[in-house]
Amino acid sequence: MSSSRFIVLAIPVGVLIALLWSGRARDGSWRVVVRVALAVYLAVLVGLVFFPLPSPESHLSELYAQIDPWPVGWVNLMPFDTILQSIRLGPDWPQFWILLGNVAAFVPLGVFVGCFWPERASWRRAFAICLAATVSIELVQLGVALLLGYPYRVADIDDVIVNVFGGLLGFGGFVLGDRAGRALLPARYVFWHPTRRLPGID
Repeated sequence: MSSSRFIVLAIPVGVLIALLWSGRARDGSWRVVVRVALAVYLAVLVGLVFFPLPSPESHLSELYAQIDPWPVGWVNLMPFDTILQSIRLGPDWPQFWILLGNVAAFVPLGVFVGCFWPERASWRRAFAICLAATVSIELVQLGVALLLGYPYRVADIDDVIVNVFGGLLGFGGFVLGDRAGRALLPARYVFWHPTRRLPGID
């Protein structure tokens, strides 16, 4: 299955789950919007990081077996090796844009952490959720590669680093927007925050 086909099929399912969840929670229209947006984001993220799934009978199996025997080409546990190489290559090489894409891919997740817990904005929570999400992705990719018999994706510690960095950027953007909104807007317009105001601001 291709990435685009998975995304097209997964988005309606995710949106339906988000709407059912919101119907049970009955906690306001803002939460409905956040859940639906999260469902769409997760569908796109899963489609991009796991698909397309090649067939175990693919000719790539023999190719990878010759070029990259385990664990070379399957796992990279050297921090900043891929990052520095991509930076050295620069924007004329696709590795550079893949690096930026890995950062950008987790920016929305950091924003969603803030949207779900605006009254308890915590860098530690954002870090823990982003770390757990990206480590899970890398482990699943490695598991699928082992089942297929060749590394269709490389489990890379640098992917974990840049994903978490992107998530923290997104959370930082939410924190700045949240504080600016509560400081500048009338309380009735701060619809995303239960407390409606910054401490010490009338």
